[in-house]
Amino acid sequence: DETFRVESGLVELTRGDLEAYGKVVLNLPPTRDLQTWGLTLGINDADLLDSHKFIPNVLPDTLMDWLDSAILGGASEETGLTFHGALFRGAPRVRKLHDLFFKVEDATLNYHPDWPDIRNASGTLHINNRFVRSDDLQGRVYDTPVSTAKIEVPLDLDGRADSVFVEAGAIGPVSDLIRVLNETPLAESTANVAEVWQGLGSLQFDMALEVPVGDRAGEEVLVEVAAAFDEVELQMPEFDLQFADLQGMAGYSSGQGLHSSGFTGRSFDRPIAGSIATAIDNSGSEIS
Repeated sequence: DETFRVESGLVELTRGDLEAYGKVVLNLPPTRDLQTWGLTLGINDADLLDSHKFIPNVLPDTLMDWLDSAILGGASEETGLTFHGALFRGAPRVRKLHDLFFKVEDATLNYHPDWPDIRNASGTLHINNRFVRSDDLQGRVYDTPVSTAKIEVPLDLDGRADSVFVEAGAIGPVSDLIRVLNETPLAESTANVAEVWQGLGSLQFDMALEVPVGDRAGEEVLVEVAAAFDEVELQMPEFDLQFADLQGMAGYSSGQGLHSSGFTGRSFDRPIAGSIATAIDNSGSEIS
């Protein structure tokens, strides 16, 4: 084997509160297009707003712009970066690999300007040639603690992205669901039906979003929300209606609008039961 290998020892760097350490490897076989390099780097206590300094410039500008706008603050307790590539400039892109992780704490993330931030977020963000992903996020949206949130951005072979997928599950106050209906694009989709609603109690909900980015930026965000509630109070002042002891399931989806297969409760001191459906056509939607 005539391969010549160069490998550094551990290289350490300290700058202020930032500590970095790493190792460089060169593999130099006689055949030029088989020559490769590798870099492994670990960083402690990095400001997330500086994270773009560690991300390779092979990612498209649209994805970098989204990352810059999505990360609004926070720190990375631990950052790990691995790069492997060909020294030959004309080598195929598939031979140039990167794998990064950021263990974030107290971060503020915004996946779309029309939707609420995830605040006090903690978890691990992964970036490689195939995706940007976090599947263990925790944080808060409005006053609701979110214990299970996932964000995934699939990348094509050229590193381009056209969708951001967000999933979250939580238990929180009814007032936060009313805020979502009023302070996001759902307000227009539901004809501002919840504009003056008030509510007490809590609900358990699951949410999934598909956010268009890149070449699809500006398209409609696809939404799927399902909520289970028990002993909830709801006031609709515009109709002089009050409901108590509400129990059941309700949801919203881009295809179905606001819907509920069934709920029970009390109004005017009498038991009630009902359902919700939305008729959607080219002229708009009507809730019944």
